[in-house]
Amino acid sequence: MKRPWVLLLILMLLPSLNATGKADRSDLLSQDPLQLNPKMAKFLVKHVKPDLPRKIRLNALLNAIFSKEGLNIKYGNTRTLNAAETFDSRTGNCLSFTILFVAMAQHLGLNASFKEVGEVTSRDVRGELLLANYHMFAEVEIDNGVAAVDFLPGTDKNYKALRRIGPDRARAHYFNNIGAETLSAGKETEAIAFFRRALDHDDTFVPAWTNLGVAYRRLKQFAEAEESYLSALEVDRSDLTAVSNLAGLYLATGKADKAAPLMQKAQNHLESNPFHHYRLGTEALRFGDAELALNHLREANRRAPGEVKFQAALGEAFAKVGDSDRARDFLKRALRKSTNDEQKADLEEQLSLLDQSR
Repeated sequence: MKRPWVLLLILMLLPSLNATGKADRSDLLSQDPLQLNPKMAKFLVKHVKPDLPRKIRLNALLNAIFSKEGLNIKYGNTRTLNAAETFDSRTGNCLSFTILFVAMAQHLGLNASFKEVGEVTSRDVRGELLLANYHMFAEVEIDNGVAAVDFLPGTDKNYKALRRIGPDRARAHYFNNIGAETLSAGKETEAIAFFRRALDHDDTFVPAWTNLGVAYRRLKQFAEAEESYLSALEVDRSDLTAVSNLAGLYLATGKADKAAPLMQKAQNHLESNPFHHYRLGTEALRFGDAELALNHLREANRRAPGEVKFQAALGEAFAKVGDSDRARDFLKRALRKSTNDEQKADLEEQLSLLDQSR
């Protein structure tokens, strides 16, 4: 079976596949995601006294955001929202919350800033797209140092690569996220406008250049895609996501001579991505090659043990080769960890079919 060369997409936090809201978000292009409206300013006047010492002011702000008497905001793996949208919805992903928090903190006179985590915190797959997810949080200067405000729940916060970024870089992250969500919904032309807006705020933001290239390639505008990937590599020649995508573009357009050196450089990058193996494994299952599927799915599970979709796919693959015991074991593991009702129903059905075949 021919191995596909996939497109890689970069965003700050993966939004839910079932996220709801307006289909057309083009009005956001002209809005500042950090802007507070009068309702938000009034909320802060009510909940936080501006003359308090910095640490007490920070604690009052956090209480106003998280308490039942305040916003009672909850983490949600939803669309990326601006400050006003996050305030109104009372939920947000890490980027949405950090934008809201920093905007509010600065309005209160606190020295708050964005911290960019420069390492992939998770990955996922959507059709032909492999998504690399990054993270952001806030930090605030207080009297005896700096306090971190991290909205991502239940994860190890021992980040290896951190840097403080300015508001324009944060805006670039925001518009890149909106573009990635729009592109994942199949709206390439609309996505391009958001990636361009991100680059208006920071033209050294490699993820936006790379994602712009993905959008152009999906529109079969190959010259524009190549230009976008090359722009990414002008900023950072070592960016393997841009290298991988450019190699794939050259292969798709019959430029094998240009693709070859890039492919060699990018192959290790792809091989280390568990979702790359997951995608190849599920492709193999669709083509009826269960043994090849098992090889890739085992590798995916080795690199990211405990990922529900890997375990579910392994259960399916073991069932295809007639190993009912292992199939049942992986399906049960996936069922225990799954939080998706539709996925749970599918896993229960597969287990039931295995029991009937005994």
